[in-house]
Amino acid sequence: MKRRAVSLFLAAAVCTTAMPATTVEAKKAPENTRLITETYFYDLPEEEVPEEAEEEVEAVIEEETLDTEAEEIEEVTEDAETEPEEIQEDADAPAEEEIQDAEADAPVVDGEEVAAEPEALADAEELDLAATAEETEAIAEEAATEEAPVVSKKEAQAAAKAEKEAKKAADKAEKEQAKAEKEAQKAAEKAEKEQAKADKKAQKEEDKANKKDPNRDPVLGENEALYRIYLPENYDENRAYPTVYVMPYDGYKAAEYLNSGILSTVDGSSAGDDSLQMIFVFPEFTEENDYGTMLDDLVADVEEKYSVIEDAAYRGIFGASVGGYMAMETAVIEASDLFYAVSSSMGDFTSESNPWIGKGDVNTAINGYDSTGDKGYSTIGKHFYYIDAPNGSARSTQAGGTSTIGANLAKRSNPYYKFGGSYYLYSTPDPKMVEYRILDGGEDAAFYLNSVKETMNRFSARFTENLYSAAVAANPQAVTSGNAAVNVTVNYTLSSGIAVYNAAVPAVTFTLKLTDPATGAEIYRDQATVDGLTTDAPTAYTFTVPRECLAEGKNTDVAVEASILGFGAEVGTVPIVRVEDAIVDGNNQSIDLMGDWYFKAYKSYKKNDTTVIDLDRVENIVPETYQSWGVVQPALAWWTADFDASLGGSSSYGGYAWYVRTFEVPEGFAVDQQLTVAVGMFDEANEVYINGTYVGSTGMQYDIAEGIGVYDGSNPWDVNCVYQMDPNVLHTGTNTIAVRMCNSSGGGGWYSGPVGIYTEEAYANAAASGSRLTVESYESASTGNTESFRLYLPKDYYEEGNTKSYPTMVLLHGINSQSSAYEIDRVDKVLDDAIEAGIIEPMIVVIPDDPTKSSFWKGKYADMVTQDLIPYVDANYRTIQDPGYRFTAGCSMGGGGAYSLAINNPDLFSGLISFYGALNYVGAEDLTNSLSTEYLSSYSIWMASGNQDMYNFYDVQEKVSNILTSKGVSHYHLVDNGTHTTSFYLPLFIQAIQYTQQNMFR
Repeated sequence: MKRRAVSLFLAAAVCTTAMPATTVEAKKAPENTRLITETYFYDLPEEEVPEEAEEEVEAVIEEETLDTEAEEIEEVTEDAETEPEEIQEDADAPAEEEIQDAEADAPVVDGEEVAAEPEALADAEELDLAATAEETEAIAEEAATEEAPVVSKKEAQAAAKAEKEAKKAADKAEKEQAKAEKEAQKAAEKAEKEQAKADKKAQKEEDKANKKDPNRDPVLGENEALYRIYLPENYDENRAYPTVYVMPYDGYKAAEYLNSGILSTVDGSSAGDDSLQMIFVFPEFTEENDYGTMLDDLVADVEEKYSVIEDAAYRGIFGASVGGYMAMETAVIEASDLFYAVSSSMGDFTSESNPWIGKGDVNTAINGYDSTGDKGYSTIGKHFYYIDAPNGSARSTQAGGTSTIGANLAKRSNPYYKFGGSYYLYSTPDPKMVEYRILDGGEDAAFYLNSVKETMNRFSARFTENLYSAAVAANPQAVTSGNAAVNVTVNYTLSSGIAVYNAAVPAVTFTLKLTDPATGAEIYRDQATVDGLTTDAPTAYTFTVPRECLAEGKNTDVAVEASILGFGAEVGTVPIVRVEDAIVDGNNQSIDLMGDWYFKAYKSYKKNDTTVIDLDRVENIVPETYQSWGVVQPALAWWTADFDASLGGSSSYGGYAWYVRTFEVPEGFAVDQQLTVAVGMFDEANEVYINGTYVGSTGMQYDIAEGIGVYDGSNPWDVNCVYQMDPNVLHTGTNTIAVRMCNSSGGGGWYSGPVGIYTEEAYANAAASGSRLTVESYESASTGNTESFRLYLPKDYYEEGNTKSYPTMVLLHGINSQSSAYEIDRVDKVLDDAIEAGIIEPMIVVIPDDPTKSSFWKGKYADMVTQDLIPYVDANYRTIQDPGYRFTAGCSMGGGGAYSLAINNPDLFSGLISFYGALNYVGAEDLTNSLSTEYLSSYSIWMASGNQDMYNFYDVQEKVSNILTSKGVSHYHLVDNGTHTTSFYLPLFIQAIQYTQQNMFR
C-alpha cells in the first residue's frame, strides 16, 4: 500500500512523559468584523377561511345582489307612475298625424280640394286608434312583468334599454378601474420592497467599504425580520461550512446569548480539534409572527448570501430555555426537514412563561410515535438529537421536562423497543440518533455554554461520520523481550463526499496516544500530518513505538485520533500486551500466557441443550482449524462488538467459544514442582486443556466419558479460576493450551487475569491483590443459615488509642454476583485514596452476600440485612448507631435494593445511592408515590444511570425522579454517557458518597 506524503511529523522526546498537545488559540478579532446583522423578507401564509365562513360570505354576496336588483325594479316602477300623461300624449300623437296625412292626400277637382268621404275618414281614424291601443297595452303588459305598470312607445322602450345598458357599462367600468388601481398599488408596494432591499444591500456594501458598524439594528419594513450571523475565523468563501441556527433564549431576541459570551465559546471549540468550523445564525422573532413560518425564508436568505453547505444533512438547530423548546418543536411537532441535527439545552417544555408553549407539547408528540408500526424508530432516525439539562433545576426533572423527553426519545431509538415488553433488553439506544443527559449544574449561562461546546462536538461527529473509514492495528500486539519496537498502523480512506466542504482534498492529522490502563495517565504521544490524499483510495501511516515506551504493567492502551477540517475523532484503539519471558529461578518459576490467542465463537447457547458437535471436542482443535481464526488478546476486558468477527457484531453474544495459543517451555522448567494454571475470570464458565489433556473447569459439568463439559447454569462470572496441573502434561519445546468457554446471556468474555503457568511461590507473587476487604460470616435468623459479607475498615481504625466511631455504608451487589465483585473493582483502594485526600469522611463499609444472587434484596433477604447483619456489625465494630450516619448503596439489583431498603427503614437509614438501579423490580415508583414530602425529604437520594444502559434503567429512574420533583423533594438525578458496567459507576463512586454524607438528615 502506498504511503502518502508526510508534511509534519512530531515525536515524543521522553517516553514516560506525555507530549503536551499543541494548543491553537483563536485570534480575538473585534466582534463586529465577524458578527454581522442581516435582514430578510418572509412570506406570511395565506389565511385559511373555514368552510362555514365561506358559506356565510356567499350568502351575503347573494343577498346584496338581490337587493340591488330590487332597487333597480323600484326605480323603473316609480318612473312609470310619475309620467302617465306623457305616456298618453305619446300614444295620441301618432293618431293625429295619421289624420293630418289623410287630409293632405285628399283628391283635387277643378282646382279645389274635394273633402274625403266621412265614412272613409272615420274608418282610418278607428284603425289608427286601435293600433295605438294595442301598442299601449303591450307596453303596459311588459311593465306589469316588472311589478310596475308600464305604458310606452317604441322610442321610450329603446331609450329605457339604452339607459339600462349605459348603467351596466358604467358599473363595469367602475369595477375595472378599482381593480386596476388595486393591482397598481400592489405593484408599487412590491417595487418599494425590492427597492428597499436593493438600498439595504447597497448600504451594506457602502458600510463595508467605509468600515462602518454593520451591527446597528436597521429599521425593518413589512414582512422583514432580522438575524445576526457569526462567521468562523478566517472565513473562506471558497469553501462551504455547516450551519447552526440558534433559537432565541427568550423566544424573541439574541441578546442573552451574545451578552453571555457564546461567541467566545464558539471560537474556543473551533480553535482546537473539538469541532468543525461552523457558521452560526441568531434569528430574532416577534410576537406577531410564528417562527415556524419564517425558517424556510431565513435559511434561503443565509444560503443565498453566505458560503454554506446547502443540504439539511449539514444544518443544525440549537436553543437554550425557550430556544430549546423551539428547536425540539421544530423537529418533533412541525416535523421540519430543514435540520438534521437538533440540540436542546435546559429546554423550557412546561412553563407558561414560554411564549410559544401553545404550539404543542413535545412529549405528547413523542408518545404519539407509538401509534406507528415501528413506534417512531424511523421518525426519530430522521434527526440526530442532543438533549441535556441541569439536575439542579426542578424544570429539568418534572414530568414533561427534559428528563421525560430525553428518556422517551432514547428508548425509542432502541431498534427493539417496537417489540414491547422485555424484548429490547440487552440492546441499547442508538447514540447516533439520540444522546440524552441530565448533568450536574444549575439553570444558568455556564450550563448552556457548556452545552454549546458539547453540541458543536456532537454535530461535528454527525456531519463527518460518512467522510472516512479507518482501522488501527499493532504489530506485534503481544510484545516480547525480542521486540525492540511496535508498529502501529492506521489505515484511512477518505470519501469523495469531502467535496461538499472543499473542492481541494484537505490534509489529515493522525495523533497516537499510549495510556497506562492502571492509572489512566497518558505516557506517550506522537503526531503526523499527511497530505496528498486521494479520495476513495486507502492511505496507510505507521507509527513506530519503542518497547521501552510501553506501560510498566502487562498491557498498554493505544488510541489513534484523526483530525480533518479542524475536527478530531478517535478512529481506533488496540491493546498492546507485554509478554514476559519464562522465569526459571528455583521455586519462583512461571510461563506468561498473556498475548495473542486464536479465537472462535462457534455455537449458540441453549438451556439444557446437550447436543455435541465436532468443534465441542478438543481433539478437533488442531492447527489446521484454529490458525484460520481471528487473533485476540484475552483477559483484558469484556467483549466488545468488534472484539472478533465471529461474535456477529454483538458484545452480548450468548454461546460457546474457543481460545487457543501455543507457548514454549524452556529446558528444566519446574522439575519436580507442583504447578498451577491460572486463567483469571470468565463470564461465565470455562474448561481448560493443555496438550489435549483436561486440566480443570469452572461452571461446566464435565463428562469424563464424553470428554466434554456442558454449562451448569451456576454463573461463576466473578470466580478467579485456578487449577492444579500434573507437571508431566508439559514437555520441553512447543505446547498448546485451549480454553473453551460459555456465556449464557448479556455481556461476556474472558475479562481478567492473571494468565499463566506458575509454581506455588510464583503464583502467590502474581495473584497478590493487596485487598483490604476481609471476609466474615454471621448467623442469619431470617434465612436460617450462616451468611457471609465483606468488610472495609478505614486505615486508622486499629491505630493505637483510636476510640472513634464511624458512619456505615451498606453496599449491595448486583444480580448473579457476590460481594467479591467490589473486591475485583478495588473499591477499597478507591475509598482509601478519597479518605486520605479528605474528600469523604472515614467510614465502615459492609458488603453482604445474597446467597440466591437474585433476591433483589427483598423479603427475608432484606430482613437478613436489617435484622441480622447490621446488628452484628454494630455489636462488633465501632459504628455510629444512628440513621443519620448510615446509608445504602448498590449497582443494578443492588441499586434497586438500596432504594427500597433505605426508604422502608427510616429507623436505620437516611441516605441511599443507586447506580443504574433496577428500581422497577422493587416497586420504587409506587413506593415513592405513596409517601409524603416530609417523609421523603428526610433522605439524601442520589441516583445515576448510563444513557446506554442495556436494561434501560435510565427510564425508570427518570419516572422516580419526576415523582420526587412533583412532591418537592430535593434529590440527585444524573443520566450521562455510559453503559451497565463498572466503567460507569466507579468514576462516580466517591462523588456519590460525598453528596450523600453532606446531605443526610442529621
